[in-house]
Amino acid sequence: IVAIVEKAVSLPECRFTYSGKIYDSVSGSTLDRFNNISKLARVIGAHAIAMYSEGDIDGAIRASELGFRLADSLGEEQSIIGQEVRQVLIIRVARDLNYIVEHTSISVAQSKHLLDMLRTVDLDESSIKATLGERAFGLTMFEWQRRGLVASFEAKQNMTYFPKGRFLGSHIAAPFFYQQELAYLEMLSKQIELSHLPYRETRQTTLRMLK
Repeated sequence: IVAIVEKAVSLPECRFTYSGKIYDSVSGSTLDRFNNISKLARVIGAHAIAMYSEGDIDGAIRASELGFRLADSLGEEQSIIGQEVRQVLIIRVARDLNYIVEHTSISVAQSKHLLDMLRTVDLDESSIKATLGERAFGLTMFEWQRRGLVASFEAKQNMTYFPKGRFLGSHIAAPFFYQQELAYLEMLSKQIELSHLPYRETRQTTLRMLK
């Protein structure tokens, strides 16, 4: 399995099967895909610890690097849940790597390699892309509801007409529904704006908004 993952992460376009349909992001197909990646990450983590236990520190570091690269395969994922899964994978790899480094002596060359590897981990840009993707997804959901459409995932993920949903697009409900849509857009626009700021400044701004 480890050899297969090593080959997969070396191929830029290698991804789990994914239809790309917008409503897949709230359906089982996407969740299954993330679950499979999570399982692979646990296998890679166990392999890293096994290499350390056998005294193969170079092998343990290579396995950790593989774990980071596996997580990075979600770097272009344009959904919040996709980036949350990626962050969890990175935390797991970092935890295993921290254990290895704390319990052994590594060379200067190994330290430099680790530093170079960690410098490639970037969460900011991918989080911004994910928020932009979520905004597009949310706008589609608002439009579907306005037209009385709902996604019937149980029925082979076909779109189903829901007459009562047309009320949201009526003259009576439309003003209130648009108000909710504008509030949603304002919230995500603010989140995107904050994402470009350093963490400390983002946190201070968020705390001020909550007061």
